[in-house]
Amino acid sequence: MNTLFDNGTHKIETAGRLPTAEEMAYLGTKITKRALSQRLNPVIREAMRNTTDETAIDIREDLNFASHVDLSDPDLKQALVYLVYAGFMTQEESDYVLNTPVTANEI
Repeated sequence: MNTLFDNGTHKIETAGRLPTAEEMAYLGTKITKRALSQRLNPVIREAMRNTTDETAIDIREDLNFASHVDLSDPDLKQALVYLVYAGFMTQEESDYVLNTPVTANEI
């Protein structure tokens, strides 16, 4: 048995293995829509609000229906590829959105 917690009066044990520090720090790939918005700079957000580009509008409206955004979702990745292609953002900005580790305040 592995002891997870022991303060002298209470003890919690598990028969499974203890998670590594990396596993405990990993928060997954789902973030709130607000967190996604904060990962985009104000220029990108304004361009997305004011665009007449039908594909960009579809991307924005699709995100409006989501409760959370999964950064590993292939559809999101493809949407960001399009936004780079259409000039809404740079590849570096897209990489930042997708590759920045999720923090506790983003979930």
